[in-house]
Formats: sequence, C-alpha cells, structure tokens
Amino acid sequence: TMGQIDAASNQLSKHPVQFTHEDLRTHLEPIIQKMIDAEESYAFLKPVDPVALNIPDYPTIIKHPMDISTMRNKLLHGEYKNPLEFCDDAWLMFENAWLYNHRTLRIYRMCTKLAQLFVESIDPVLKTLGYCCGHQYVYLPKVMLCYGKQKCCEIRPYSSYYYYNNPEPLRFNLSSHQYTFCTNCFHSIK
Repeated sequence: TMGQIDAASNQLSKHPVQFTHEDLRTHLEPIIQKMIDAEESYAFLKPVDPVALNIPDYPTIIKHPMDISTMRNKLLHGEYKNPLEFCDDAWLMFENAWLYNHRTLRIYRMCTKLAQLFVESIDPVLKTLGYCCGHQYVYLPKVMLCYGKQKCCEIRPYSSYYYYNNPEPLRFNLSSHQYTFCTNCFHSIK
C-alpha cells in the first residue's frame, strides 16, 4: 500500500553518503599523482596562462578553467564533498582542452590519453566507494527529420522547427499523424 511505501521511504537516509576529507584524500590523491606522473600531463599541471601562451581568446571560450594543480589544492583543502565532484573537475579540464584545441593538435591527443588514464585509474577507486565508474555520461538529443519539400532534411538538435499534429491524416504513406518541419521547408510550403 502507499502507506507502507511512504513509511519505508521515510526510513531511508535523506542525505547521500558522507565522505571525510581524509577518505577522499586517501582514495583520490593517488589518481592525482598518476596524472602528474603521466608524460601527457605537462600542459595540464597548472592553470593556462593566456598571456604567456599568446592565446587572448582563451578566457572568452573557456569560462571555467581547470587544471591538475587546482584539483590537487581543492583535494588537500577539503573542498570536495564527494568523489563525483572530483570527477566533474577532471572532466571539466578535459572538456576545456577538447573545446579549445583542434583535433589535429598534439594537446588534443595528449588530453585524450590523459582522460583515458584518468578513467582507468578512477573506475576501480569509485567502485570501492560504491559508485559505478568515473565515466562522463551525456545526454545527446536525437536528430529529427523534416517532412517538407526537400524530403527528409535533418532538423539539428536545439534548432527551431515547426510541429503539426494532423487529427485527420491525408497522407497515408506516413506512419504517423505528427509532422515536423525545418524552418526553411515550413516557409517554402504554399
């Protein structure tokens, strides 16, 4: 009954697992050290200096910079409340490098190798702490198809589009009574 479910849920802890700073440091500091020791880490050891590197657009593209020394300081000063916050910072560092640097650049490839080392190192640690892994999972919206004149052009995620729900279908060759149109096709319909 609903009463039993409510009673059972009230007995569950309302707070996630609490980690002490010492626990986090014990488990996560070796990960930091592995990243520091990695050959590919030299560009990630300290904050990016846009002036010294002559990349003035860096602060406009990268809104939340992250590097290994900042992660280490946050770990040593007890700023992480759980290991997932630590993982978030690592993925922020990787995402920043992938965003700013082109795939063909060495720094991009170094970042990919460092991210791979991170996942290999963090996964077993997180499993001992009751988590599944240190992977970053992202929702990727699907591409929709346009039923306009161009026949099946794509409507990219987050693009504007028009939607029509036909209560009396006239086109029997379609499996749905719902139609999506890209902006161009919609405006070209006469």
